[in-house]
Amino acid sequence: MVAGLSSYMILPRMEDPLLTERAALVLTSLPGADAELVESQVTGPIEDELREIAEIKELRSNSRSGFSTVTIELRDDIDADEAPTVWSRIRDRVADAEAFLPENASRPKFERIEVTAYTRLIALIWDPPNPDGAVSGSSEPNAFPVEGQAIVRRQAEDLRELLLAVPGTKDVDILGDPDEEITVEIQPDQLASLGLSASSVSQLIQASDSRFSAGLLRGDHADLLIEISG
Repeated sequence: MVAGLSSYMILPRMEDPLLTERAALVLTSLPGADAELVESQVTGPIEDELREIAEIKELRSNSRSGFSTVTIELRDDIDADEAPTVWSRIRDRVADAEAFLPENASRPKFERIEVTAYTRLIALIWDPPNPDGAVSGSSEPNAFPVEGQAIVRRQAEDLRELLLAVPGTKDVDILGDPDEEITVEIQPDQLASLGLSASSVSQLIQASDSRFSAGLLRGDHADLLIEISG
């Protein structure tokens, strides 16, 4: 009992243990090529170079139209001190494989898969405004409308900024957030009466920037710049 208690008291422990990164991805694109061509001209040469590294435990590849993914996994006996040296050699091998790739292929992108422990997961849930759980305009209960997705996404971004300000926070990831899209509908007859075309409207939208003033309100004594919030 004394030996057990003394061993427990002197046992080294760490609140945030350092985990060795043992996996990585090599991403390469070949526009216009089918899966078989990607396999033979991109995935194959990269795998041939990487197979010469004895510290690699497993290579897994996925070739599809226009894109190649090679997953690298190191052996279990590679410790934290050896891993950086092995990854450096793997990067060099990936760079050597570029000479065997087609001219129109992209440069292989090497990404190590970060291994970390998340201390907290927070879910943001959309609460439908109607008591019966159905959203207006939808016959399905608990439907998630587009405007609700945008609201939850922006609230998640605000929450991320608040959490990053907490001392000791390393990083905050947002998972499952939908991309926002703005659809502009035009009426051809009114557009023609103004002497505009669809392409000119598109150019005006591309040239707009919320960092500049949106207009000018002229007054008797002073002019007031009009700005939009975002």
